[in-house]
Amino acid sequence: MDTTTPASDLPSKQAQRALRAVVVYSPDSGAPGRSFQIGERTLSVGRGDDVAITIRDDRISRGHCSFEWDGGLGVPVVVDHGSSNGTLVNGAAQRRVGLEPGHIIRVGDTLIVIEEVAGEGLVDDTASTLKGSSVALGRLRHGIRTAAPTMLTVLVLGETGTGKELVATEIHRLSNRHGDLVTVNCAAIPTTLAESTLFGHVRGAFTGASTDRQGLFTQADRGTLFLDEVGELAMELQAKLLRVLEDQLVTPVGSSRSQEVDVRVVAATNVALEQAVDDGRFRSDLLARLDDWPLPTPALRDHPVDILPLFTGFIGRTSEITPDVAEALLLHDWPRNVRELGRLARRLGVAIAPDQPIDLTDLPESIADGLRMRREQTQADAVPKTPLTRESIIEALQQVDGNVTQAATVLGCGRKTLYRRLKDFAIDPEKYREE
Repeated sequence: MDTTTPASDLPSKQAQRALRAVVVYSPDSGAPGRSFQIGERTLSVGRGDDVAITIRDDRISRGHCSFEWDGGLGVPVVVDHGSSNGTLVNGAAQRRVGLEPGHIIRVGDTLIVIEEVAGEGLVDDTASTLKGSSVALGRLRHGIRTAAPTMLTVLVLGETGTGKELVATEIHRLSNRHGDLVTVNCAAIPTTLAESTLFGHVRGAFTGASTDRQGLFTQADRGTLFLDEVGELAMELQAKLLRVLEDQLVTPVGSSRSQEVDVRVVAATNVALEQAVDDGRFRSDLLARLDDWPLPTPALRDHPVDILPLFTGFIGRTSEITPDVAEALLLHDWPRNVRELGRLARRLGVAIAPDQPIDLTDLPESIADGLRMRREQTQADAVPKTPLTRESIIEALQQVDGNVTQAATVLGCGRKTLYRRLKDFAIDPEKYREE
């Protein structure tokens, strides 16, 4: 089977990207966290001391694989060198494949993530609650640091569970504003109370209004108001919100007097607001006012470098996980993002004793089965690219000086399959080894 990724299947800008390989899991305690820029310089990977990247992993061959440049594809590739346990890319055994950000590579029991090289200015913020070493989170922290000291209205965009409220917290922390951070989920406000909740009301404004009530804008005076799920606001309330954002004047329900407030607004949504505008569900002028500084939050699957450290942090203790568990976590799509990862980790932290490793059987089927299915597909695809005749096997052994593992790679079959054929044909590979 030809496993080289066709050039047409690669992103058009791939050749312009600088990539790095980051070790995220390994039995070699000194390996996790190490990163290597890959590109036109060949980097060999193995257990021996004569390679560029040495990893002390008993299941890695001495010269296991290498990161090389493919001039035809115009991209870096990973090339397996007939290793005993193979080189897996995204759960599938590969002999040679073009690389792109997000690829998960397994060599032995070591897992490597491919990601883009960080640009300038992405200095980590150790005080930030947004923990992670990925380029994606570095860019997010950079955007937060840039916008926080200003009065720009920030619109935080992203899928459910990506940590939009943490982003708002970081913006407020770095803003040097002296008031409070006040948070409201716009989707959870009853329609009849929405205006009162945001702007307050005076006594007698409506049935049940027995006292004056301060609204959230007033509570956030000199601070920050975080409007989560802002896309769920009713159209009538959107118009009033727009006026407050433009004038910084709040009029409580039932009052004719306005009061000035000094509020920095951060809004968030997982809704495509441009589409909502086209559908008539969101005001275009309000979107323009909220969108001073758009700040996308990356989905967890877009920064897999952070998955395992986040998992360990959520468990709250040092827990051993098997290589298969690590690989399954890295390959899972995480539709509910960091929130889903956190819930799983905390549940396992309670269910599994501290002295017991977390095994693949401990994971939900939706995660464990994803890895199993990839493995099964690899086995199903592993048909020899050359018919295993006596002549083809001897020719392959002659090419590789009798090395059975490398001959299996040449023939496109597994070692066990080749050993069976050697026995069937009474072929002794030692005859083809150089003296």
